[in-house]
Amino acid sequence: MSERELINKLLKNNKKEIRVFYKKYQARLLNFILQKVSNEKDAEEILQDTFVSALDSLPMFSFKSSLFTWICSICRHEIVDFYRRLKIKTIVFSKFPFLKKIADMALGPELAMQEKEAKQKIYRTFKNLSEGYSQILRLKYIEGLSMA
Repeated sequence: MSERELINKLLKNNKKEIRVFYKKYQARLLNFILQKVSNEKDAEEILQDTFVSALDSLPMFSFKSSLFTWICSICRHEIVDFYRRLKIKTIVFSKFPFLKKIADMALGPELAMQEKEAKQKIYRTFKNLSEGYSQILRLKYIEGLSMA
């Protein structure tokens, strides 16, 4: 099956083709991630995040590269996001160690999934904005700068 046929079936939400898509790229993509992330559990999490993001972004795939190359570019963003989140957690929990216990208790599986979905929606929104608007929002809401 060609990439174009696979993508067309994926865009029609064909569950069987999602499994085919996953099996076709999972091993190569995991190997790609493990070259940049040493922990297998973290690599597996990044792998899953990459597939979710790729499936969400599939309507924007323009066939200017191979599907695997495109997925790897999404994966690079997921790896950067992973390390960014890890750095933030490390800083926050080193300053306020009691927060780790509270966060572990509060973030059960359901809340963690909701948090992840919200982050993915925010990420997709940022991706669809122009760089200027994206930077303005980042400076205001992430960096905490004033509007002035």
